[in-house]
Amino acid sequence: MKDEWHIQVGGKYLGATTAEQVVELLRDGKLDRADLLWREGMADWSPLSTVPEFGGVPVPPLPDDPGPFLKIGTTFYLDGQEWVGRTVATPAAFYLLKGRSLQGIHVSGDLLLSAVKTTLGMLTRNRADIQTCTLGELPAGVRNQLDPKGKRHPGTSIVIARRDAIGHVQVPKIYNVIRLLLGGRRVSVVTSWFGVRKVGRWLAGHGWVLNQPVQPTETPIHGADFRRG
Repeated sequence: MKDEWHIQVGGKYLGATTAEQVVELLRDGKLDRADLLWREGMADWSPLSTVPEFGGVPVPPLPDDPGPFLKIGTTFYLDGQEWVGRTVATPAAFYLLKGRSLQGIHVSGDLLLSAVKTTLGMLTRNRADIQTCTLGELPAGVRNQLDPKGKRHPGTSIVIARRDAIGHVQVPKIYNVIRLLLGGRRVSVVTSWFGVRKVGRWLAGHGWVLNQPVQPTETPIHGADFRRG
């Protein structure tokens, strides 16, 4: 029904409600502007901050990225928080699909130490991290690279690290972790032990400046509404 709004918070579907109830939930702090809404007639889920009926501004479409694309790996770190998903690079950007967080999951022979680490991880799991859009908001070509089998929910969070916003790309000769400096935040992308040199050659061959600082010409994108800064 067109007067029903469906709500999704943190990737979990909460059900359908009315516009009046959405406003109440937002006023009471039970909904955030980054939470997703959908109703009949909309092409996909959208952040509340972009829905005009609730004072939002429609998100400008992301520019297409024709590639070529290189899959780098499935594990990455955002300011030290570990994620499992999928990482793809192009001559223009790194795209990181945030599948599930491993923060707070530790295995240790020392049960007390393990419990402390797990507790600390859970306390920091919900802190603000880097998010720029959802899978459903990406251009079709990029979306197909991050979700080739079409199994991911369109509300899955995506980090976009554009080349012109990155101040440093470190590709080591031995270790298999590629480090990016994105507006003061540290992003680490894990690749295979034997593939890091191949990734480095690919990036250099497609215009990336490696292992030396560069001056970014644009600010990073933060938030589901693509605000900069």
